[in-house]
Amino acid sequence: MDEPRHAGSLGGGLELTSLWPAFAAERGGVTLTPNADGSFTLNGTATAGTQLFTSGQKLAAGIYRLAVQPEGLPVACRVHDSQSDTKIDSTGPAKQFTIPTDTTSVSYQFLPNSGATFTDTTVTPTLVRLDN
Repeated sequence: MDEPRHAGSLGGGLELTSLWPAFAAERGGVTLTPNADGSFTLNGTATAGTQLFTSGQKLAAGIYRLAVQPEGLPVACRVHDSQSDTKIDSTGPAKQFTIPTDTTSVSYQFLPNSGATFTDTTVTPTLVRLDN
């Protein structure tokens, strides 16, 4: 997995490095490009069932928080651990979840809404571990 690249704010002045990896993908009419600041740029029009993802990633057991900025875009970001069948989607608001055991079967996914059109649309997923 690529090194984390940006800090995610948890409020109260605390910032933790995001664990969401950088990756590029092109599927279902949409191109996903990682940016140096931890954000991603989306371009194109999504067909039904489009998934832009990287898989086979490691994640330690623990409590995590996933948030996406800006809120309300027609795309969800998902952390999916197929080992424990843990799936967490966020379209903005932070969601807390637990990975029960160390795993090497995590995928990070962008799930654009069918028919959504993106023109240099920037989205920033932030994944942080809360129980370090």
